[in-house]
Amino acid sequence: MRGVYGIPGLVRFWILFITVLMPLLVAAEVDIGGPVRVSVARVAETVVADRRKTTGVVHAWRVVTIAAEMPGRVVNREVEPGYLANAGELLVSTDPRSAHAALREARATVARCEVDVADAEQDLKRIQRLLESKAVSQDVVDDERFRLERAIAQLEIASAALQEAERIATDVDIRAPFAGNVEAVYVNVGDYVTRGVPVAVLSDFSRARVITGLGSADVSQVAIGHTADISIAELGGLHVVGTVTNVGRIKDRQAGTFPVELLIEGAGVERLRQGLVTTVAWGAGEEKTQTAIPISAVVRRHGQLLTYVVENGVATERLVVTGRSDGQNVVIHEGLVPGEYVVIDGHFALRDGASVEVSATSKRVDLR
Repeated sequence: MRGVYGIPGLVRFWILFITVLMPLLVAAEVDIGGPVRVSVARVAETVVADRRKTTGVVHAWRVVTIAAEMPGRVVNREVEPGYLANAGELLVSTDPRSAHAALREARATVARCEVDVADAEQDLKRIQRLLESKAVSQDVVDDERFRLERAIAQLEIASAALQEAERIATDVDIRAPFAGNVEAVYVNVGDYVTRGVPVAVLSDFSRARVITGLGSADVSQVAIGHTADISIAELGGLHVVGTVTNVGRIKDRQAGTFPVELLIEGAGVERLRQGLVTTVAWGAGEEKTQTAIPISAVVRRHGQLLTYVVENGVATERLVVTGRSDGQNVVIHEGLVPGEYVVIDGHFALRDGASVEVSATSKRVDLR
């Protein structure tokens, strides 16, 4: 006989304590703690703009990585990152000596070929006069005509070589293809570059692009020329207007949306940076009065959306069906009626039927 105090008896005692006595003690402790202090807001009829919102990313109007066109050693680095370059302005130059020597040789070749063509033309005219007096045969004339044609062909080849030499001589100077900000310079004086090596990065933010995406249900409502309100939280909530310049027809496989590009011009564009995340609000929004509460009043528990309604010092759980939100308030389609009060702060300590004490500072909080 082990009795009540044997090991089996202790096991039965702890099972009884955990399953029966502990919940009662916890409940008693909660009740002893008194009412939970909460803040509330009144359910009201207010205007919540019914607008579609998407996330976009800022891109420069133009960005280019400028590469070396010809191999050579860098002899001048004219700009530094942050410099605002004009179109055609010199950024970096390489040693021009071999290019200039090739250019002089090409010019000399063209000059020699031009002399050969002139000589052949004169000789052909002379031979043709002799043919008229039957002093030479037709074969002699044909040979002279062939010599002229060959001289002309050699001149054309030399002229093409000259154009290439002129291009090479120009390409030793690396210039800005358009006006923009120098974002990076990758070479220094003394570096040897080969053709295709990146030398500098240039960006043009005189205008900017925002690329976002729309789902299948919304993309058909947007067309080129439409406008949208764009806000950038990282710039203190900067607001600009974007104009749609392209609506993609091929869905992005990863995002599951169709790409849409908007153009931003005018005030505010000078503050933009590539990669900033934006919020794009589409359409004017349907301005109508709807039942709404602050977003902070809605909590998710056990996979359901609910709020706590306060009446006569007691908080009662109420399931709700929500609609669109403007970032501060959320539309309530089912579950609440205007005039009721819901908890907006203090949910963590609440349970259904809990006693509450409403903060004096929140008794008059209404939706704006």
